[in-house]
Amino acid sequence: MKLSSMLNRIIYTLRAQVFLQFFIVYLRYLIGGAFVIAVFGMGKLGLNSELLAQEKINNSLVNFPAFASFVNAPIYWNFIGWSQLLAGCLLITQRYARIGALLFLPIITNIFVLTFAYQFKGTVYITALMLLANLLLVAWEWPFLSGLFLSGQQAVNINVVESKVEHKAFWTYLGILLFVFLVLSSLFIPNILLQLAGAFFIGLAGFTVFLLFSKLR
Repeated sequence: MKLSSMLNRIIYTLRAQVFLQFFIVYLRYLIGGAFVIAVFGMGKLGLNSELLAQEKINNSLVNFPAFASFVNAPIYWNFIGWSQLLAGCLLITQRYARIGALLFLPIITNIFVLTFAYQFKGTVYITALMLLANLLLVAWEWPFLSGLFLSGQQAVNINVVESKVEHKAFWTYLGILLFVFLVLSSLFIPNILLQLAGAFFIGLAGFTVFLLFSKLR
């Protein structure tokens, strides 16, 4: 109980820091957006995906002999894709990021173990960083999630810290704009450099607008 109380207080102290709230908001955009781009890039949604995925196999972009079996099982392949898209979308919305972080965790853990087991060159480091980022997001939500793992007597209730950044509706609207951009660009202009540049511009513009019109003190 003392450990849980101390952990909650530490996290609430961190949550009160405005710069950390900005960091968490954009971390959600980053890894949520990465999932959206990856889903369309790997053709996991059943939208003309077979040819795209087969092309990646033929070009040996992933050194994984069993990869073809995933593509040849479209129900499983599309299930993974839609699950990733949902997790990424929930994170990007900010409003439902808590659910998104929980849904994201088993998916990215599985992907990391897969890339580590088969020694994907370079990819394993990316998935490791995404897993660490997801664990950070889950830790950020620990005071709210602790009730799922601790008994009622052990769970500690602490007044929610007023958020000057994280819980503003502005970030939800910006997230919707970002999500729409990533989906449309993936469907009609599947160029990862364009997607990254566009997402960066949207994020930077949103940050600038928020600073100009918010009442941060």
